[in-house]
Amino acid sequence: MKSHPATIAALACRLLLVLVGLGQTLSAQETNAPAAVQIATPSASFGRVKNFSVPDYFEPPNQNQMKSLLRGAEAAPQPDGRVLIRDLHVETYRPDGATEFVIRAPECLYDAAAQVASSASRFEARTGDGIVIRGEGFRWQQTGSTFNISNRVHTVIPQPDLVASKP
Repeated sequence: MKSHPATIAALACRLLLVLVGLGQTLSAQETNAPAAVQIATPSASFGRVKNFSVPDYFEPPNQNQMKSLLRGAEAAPQPDGRVLIRDLHVETYRPDGATEFVIRAPECLYDAAAQVASSASRFEARTGDGIVIRGEGFRWQQTGSTFNISNRVHTVIPQPDLVASKP
């Protein structure tokens, strides 16, 4: 395994969700060095973490550009090793920094080892060009940035003005 800032940042971010079970909180600092992660005081008892962020960065030469950002209002370790995240908010980015996709869900389970977030509940996703997708049930693979939808899918595609303005 190569040791570069993006790999170190990815490992540090996975460590965040592992340490949730130990009652520790890691908080990423916004800097140009993606591997800047610090151990902070636990924010809640019983291993719960509140208001957290888990960034993932592109490989070189874009190692300073965020590839995805997983945020949540609360994370709680589960007996099976996954983490229950409440108020999930995921953003994925292109190498140029443009937003590619935004996913929101009231809750999901995150498997840090597999880097997968999944839920059987409702969600809303938006593409960077304005397409809105709503449904029930999804699976997001962080490493490949793939998003699978399960049920009751409703898609809204924005249309340009149907009436052209004339000079």
